[in-house]
Amino acid sequence: MIARFVLTENFDRIPLDVIKRAKESIIDCLGVTILGSNHEAIGILEKFIKENNGVKTSSVIGKNFKTSAVFAAFINGAMAHVLDFDDFSVSISEGHPTAPILAVVLALGEKINATGKEILEAYILGAEVEMKIGSLIGPDHADKGWHTTGTLGTLGATVTASKLLKLNLKQIAMALGIAVSQASGIIQNFGSMTKSLHVGAAAKNGIIAASLSKKGFTSSNDSFEGKNGFCKVFCNYGNRNKLNKISKYLGNPYDFIKPGIEIKFYPCCSYTHGAINAILKLKEKYKFTTKNIKKITCGISYAVFKTLNHEIPKTDLDTKFNIPFCISLALTNDKLRVEDFSLIKLNNPEIREILWKIEVYIHPDLTTKEGLKNDFTLVNIFLSNGEVHSMKIDKKNTSKDSLSYKKEIILKYVECTTGILSSENIKKSISIINSLENLEKIQDLTSLFNAV
Repeated sequence: MIARFVLTENFDRIPLDVIKRAKESIIDCLGVTILGSNHEAIGILEKFIKENNGVKTSSVIGKNFKTSAVFAAFINGAMAHVLDFDDFSVSISEGHPTAPILAVVLALGEKINATGKEILEAYILGAEVEMKIGSLIGPDHADKGWHTTGTLGTLGATVTASKLLKLNLKQIAMALGIAVSQASGIIQNFGSMTKSLHVGAAAKNGIIAASLSKKGFTSSNDSFEGKNGFCKVFCNYGNRNKLNKISKYLGNPYDFIKPGIEIKFYPCCSYTHGAINAILKLKEKYKFTTKNIKKITCGISYAVFKTLNHEIPKTDLDTKFNIPFCISLALTNDKLRVEDFSLIKLNNPEIREILWKIEVYIHPDLTTKEGLKNDFTLVNIFLSNGEVHSMKIDKKNTSKDSLSYKKEIILKYVECTTGILSSENIKKSISIINSLENLEKIQDLTSLFNAV
């Protein structure tokens, strides 16, 4: 039972390697959130919140003002995902586990004066429940068009809020029942501002569900496995038996370790990363130029094909979901930066010329759910001199356990926050997160996130 796991599991029982991975994801998502604070979509949400502002208990990251915990979670969650630069997990069909949960941790944690140990505990448990449910229901959920970050993220956010508010067993179960009715987000909105709204809504609704339950608000006792419950509505009903046995999978092992959470080093949809990696490797190995290219083919799975946009992008956000555009960027740049994903870059003559040479198709081995167990991206580059260069990138866990990997994450955080936070606050925040379990009150961290 999910509620019992959430109630009984605590920080002292969580393995040290899980805590280490959690802190890496937290610092990564914080950096991306801070960088996202200047996006146009966030400016619109900021105006909405200021027009409807209430009790001011929780900080809006990078904006130098406070609002209610619910509104802070709402805007900070959207902020964390608006650049599509936050971490992802294969357990939830490449969905983003940290963004909705961290938004709850920051907003609600600040309201209740949580310690570092409490926010780490709540964050880890929320992520674990979110990812385990995702791994048990399989790809059916996303195949139906649901955005797992919005739907499963709502459940993870609710667990996190429930742990922070110290709900009892019945209250946790009721909160999850409330959350199931709030869970939403559709893939059709990828490439628009609304995709990031899925995360903000998940975070906001998690706090609402846990807060209402604490006050005695009720939901069904059978919200997951019931005849009209989560399993039937959101996925194939046959997954009911899997969820009935979820208690034996929770924390055994934690998803932070197996299969792991992936940190992004390209600010675009993770489904494009296989093609980007293949292009960068081929370019480095064979030293060809864009003028030598006659044609490029890219074979992907049916799941990737149906999720991404294959037409010429129409907005800056849309460029993040277009494999031909991402391939073109990789061919013309040594590093893919946030500012590269723009209509200005799309209209670059060199980029436009390459776009028309790229064909994306569903690989014959990846047309079924069974094929996804061995998912890959296959890129073939046909040169004008007759040479053909190929690269196959298997989709598998790439998390590293090395000092260089840790340095990459810190470097990404510094790059994301430079120019928004002071250099002193950047250093202080890194130091605090590295030893987050020793933090006495979260305000000592959130106070560092005001823009200079």
